[in-house]
Amino acid sequence: MVGGVGVGFQRQQFAVLVGGKAHVHEERGALAGIGLLLMVIVFAGAPWMAEMIFQKPLIVEPLRLMAPTIPAISIIFINAELLKGLKKIKLSQIVKGTCLPIATFLICLWLGNKWQLLCISAGYSTSAVLTAILGTYSVLKTSQHRFSYKGAFSSRKLFRTGFPLYNIALLHLLMTWSATI
Repeated sequence: MVGGVGVGFQRQQFAVLVGGKAHVHEERGALAGIGLLLMVIVFAGAPWMAEMIFQKPLIVEPLRLMAPTIPAISIIFINAELLKGLKKIKLSQIVKGTCLPIATFLICLWLGNKWQLLCISAGYSTSAVLTAILGTYSVLKTSQHRFSYKGAFSSRKLFRTGFPLYNIALLHLLMTWSATI
């Protein structure tokens, strides 16, 4: 599934350049749907994760506060890749790498100087949602004049050529996480 998300990002860039607006919204909707499903799983499974995985029952509320960041972060990365496909690299890097930490810092300052886990979780979740909204606005604003043409886009052909990426992504995840398992 994780490899599929990586291929999904590449499909986003390809869809912007070749496929037209309908394919972009279709791809974004599918990947955001996966994020919403994971958000519901994390929100519902927060008590179990706090007890069984972290052995800290006090982090149930921060986990639930962080659940909305899952689809928001997915949308942030999708929008960043769309902006790359539209040749707006600087805007892509601002959306993907700069807005989220700065917004989190500013929201945490605004919420108070306690710097407790709930404050930081709420600040991060809020800034992730705001960054996702900003990224979506940037994509829509940038792409208004770009989709006046129609093209042929074959998801099946792109998937077949990108299939080795699944194996590479899985091997990378195994190597990265093998020390923590």
